Amino acid sequence: MVEALTLQKAGRVLHEVCYPRVDGKNWQYTHNTTIATDADGVPTLEYADERAEQAILRSIAEPASEEQQANSEALFEEVTNTVAEGKLLQASEKPSFLAPVWMDFSMKDPELKMAVC
Repeated sequence: MVEALTLQKAGRVLHEVCYPRVDGKNWQYTHNTTIATDADGVPTLEYADERAEQAILRSIAEPASEEQQANSEALFEEVTNTVAEGKLLQASEKPSFLAPVWMDFSMKDPELKMAVC
C-alpha cells in the first residue's frame, strides 16, 4: 500500500507496483511509513525518514520489459473486470480480521484501487 501511494504521489503509473524490486531493502522505508487520512478521508503518507520516498521510488524497477508490461496489463485488466462485475467482497461482508486499522479509509481513485487489489 505504501508503495502504491508513493507511486501515485510521484505521478508514476500505479500498476508499476507490480514491477520487480531493484533491491530488497525498501521494506526498511515502507515499514516505518505511516498512512494517515486528511479531512476528506484521502490517504496520505508520513515518512519516518526524509530519504524514504525517493528510496521507495528507486527500488521499483522502470521501465518494464515487454513481457512484464504484458503481464502487468493482463493482471490489471483481470482485476478491472472482476471489480466491474461486482465479484469483490463489500466492506460489510468481509470478516473483521481482514481490515486492520491502517486500512480504515476509502480509496476513491479507481487506478489506486486496481494497484493495491
